[in-house]
Amino acid sequence: MAPFRQFFAKAVDAPFEYGEAAALMTLSTVALGRRALDYGQNGVRPNLFMMLAGDSSVARKSTCVGFAQSLIAEVDDQRIGPRDYTVEGLLRWMQEKDPVTKKGRNKVTLFAEEFGGDLARMEAYAGTMATDFCALYDGQSFTKVRAKSGSISIQDPRVSLFAACAYPMMQKHLKPRDWFTGYLMRFVFVTPNPYTMRPSTPHAPPFPHPEFRACVSALKILRDDLYQSRSTHAKLQLDSQASSFFTQVVSALRPTQGMSHITQTYLARFSVNLLKLSLLYQLDLDPYSNVSTLAVQQATNFALQVCWPSFETAYAKTAMGDFEGLFAAVFSRLLTNGPTSRLDLAREFFANEGLERVVSYMKSNRLVRAYNGPQGEILQLMP
Repeated sequence: MAPFRQFFAKAVDAPFEYGEAAALMTLSTVALGRRALDYGQNGVRPNLFMMLAGDSSVARKSTCVGFAQSLIAEVDDQRIGPRDYTVEGLLRWMQEKDPVTKKGRNKVTLFAEEFGGDLARMEAYAGTMATDFCALYDGQSFTKVRAKSGSISIQDPRVSLFAACAYPMMQKHLKPRDWFTGYLMRFVFVTPNPYTMRPSTPHAPPFPHPEFRACVSALKILRDDLYQSRSTHAKLQLDSQASSFFTQVVSALRPTQGMSHITQTYLARFSVNLLKLSLLYQLDLDPYSNVSTLAVQQATNFALQVCWPSFETAYAKTAMGDFEGLFAAVFSRLLTNGPTSRLDLAREFFANEGLERVVSYMKSNRLVRAYNGPQGEILQLMP
């Protein structure tokens, strides 16, 4: 990771966590289909859905995504997926073989420098796009049947997604209920830490060509190592100490009393992504060895210090932007869990200012009944 850190530190005044995320996504792209972790029933693949989120035109989100794509274009350009797509168009593109190489297109990274358009498509396609992308993330072969255009079969997809999106675009296109779907639950979020933000420069710094070439060289070496040894080292394992350390970390992440439902749900996916990150850090350390404790420690540091608080920040800043969406989320929560205290709702929705308005609306329209309980006011949907 050293060449990548040096390149991103000199190439752009973005937060260092953005550079780390971009480096990880280049490793993910090169490793697709060439390495996996022999863990669980179906194994863990190195694909990630990573989103850089932040304020508009400040943190250089799109620039970091663009730099990562430029590196892959130099090293493994066949692994760059299309940018302007509908979900059906993407699946059809993946189903076809490349006209030049005659190889399949099932191992690609989608680079989305302005993810707002993708969110708009997700909104237009309702649940269809989210469902299809969940299947792509999971990596299992599937067939999508279309009444007029025939079926689309995707065999063993290995898809990563590296996206940049500003908070206003997320607020515009996301509803609170979207955070309960499997699609957003699969993302690893990276937002700037306000305490470690680098001062922005008025002009872009000179492009560091030597550092860029060093990154390209490092990626080519890794690509060749993974390709030449993929038959004998395709599936790595956690070594015994790493497995014990990972178990300790996951045990500490178990749901606790008072934790919101959305956070509990995200925990399940978070541990899977921690394994994916561990695999990527190990490929940087040694692509021939099983995943070591050091790799899991590096992944845990990035996951807990950057990704976990980023998820909470992105959720709090973007998911509670409209009355209709918040109403639907609260109604769904009451419908699923039954009587719920106002305190638990506040925890669930990060004490959102619009919550009071939603609850008042529900009361005035006799959608809920309220009564006192051990934790204060309890709300229950009317029969």
